[in-house]
Order: sequence, then structure tokens, then C-alpha cells
Amino acid sequence: MKRVLPMLLLALPAFAHAAEEAEAHAEGIPWAKMAVHALNLAILLGLIAWAARKPIKDAIASRSLAIKKDMDEINALRKQAQDRYAEIEARLQGYDKKLAEMKSDAEKEAAAEAREIAARAERDAAQIQQAAERTIRDETLRARHALRRDAVELAVKIAEEQLRLQITEEDQKRLAADFLGTVKENGHG
Repeated sequence: MKRVLPMLLLALPAFAHAAEEAEAHAEGIPWAKMAVHALNLAILLGLIAWAARKPIKDAIASRSLAIKKDMDEINALRKQAQDRYAEIEARLQGYDKKLAEMKSDAEKEAAAEAREIAARAERDAAQIQQAAERTIRDETLRARHALRRDAVELAVKIAEEQLRLQITEEDQKRLAADFLGTVKENGHG
């Protein structure tokens, strides 16, 4: 085959030239020319296939190895995912118990906080009551002082009114004279 192929390749141009000359004189479909081109194409494809058989075989083998490697990785990832799923599933089963514990703890804390709030409310109520009592006591003292002041003012007004009604014009003149006399004595003496 190795000797036939180079001879065939060398004879092909001569054969093509002879077919072209025969066709130039003939009329109709150029069967000879088409046969030469078909033979030329077949030889070319055969040479390409023969020359590329090793790279194609290597490429197919490489692709096969890559697919096998990808499948192995996918299987490993699937195994990891299944393991992870089993782990999560186990944890989820434990969460029901933890949730019940958390609920119980929350209820205990809520009860303790309610007691603390009630105690704080009682202390605040006692402080408010004490403040109210102080305010009442202070307001009572202020009201008493205001009443005393009003009573004194009223007593003075009543006394003044009674003095006006009881003192006559002669008494006023005599009192004024006595007052002036006292002033003169004190002023000179």
C-alpha cells in the first residue's frame, strides 16, 4: 500500500490531464472529468483519514477519559450530597427536641420576667403613693398658710371697718393731736 499510494498520486495529474483532453473533444456530461474529481476526493479523504487516525483516536480516547473522570467526580459529588443530606436529616430530627427545650426555657424566662415586672410595678406604685402623700401633705400645709393669711387679712379689714364705724370725727381729731404731740416730743427731745 505504501508503494501504490505515491505512484497513484504521481499518476493522478497525468490521468486528469488526459481526461480533460478527451472531454474537450466530447460533448455531453463530462463523466471522465467527474470520475477523476471523485477519485481525487476519495484519495484526499483517505489520506486525511489515514493521517488523522492517530490524533482522532487520541482525541476520542481523551474525550472518553474526560467523560469517565467527569462521571467519577459527579458520583463523588452525589455521594457527598447524600451524606450531607443524611447529616442534615439527622440534625433536623434532633431539632424537635431542642425546640421543645427552647420553648420550655422561654416559658420559664417569661414567668420569671413577669414576676420581676410585677415586683417592679409594686415598687413603682409604692413610690407613686409616697410621692402623692408628700404632695398632699405639702399642699395641705400651703392651703393652711394661705387660709391663715386670708383670715388675718379679713380680720384686719373687719377691725378697720369697725374702727371707722366706731370712731367719730372728734376721736380722730383728738388722736391726730395726740399723735402730733408725741411726734413733737420725740423730735425735739
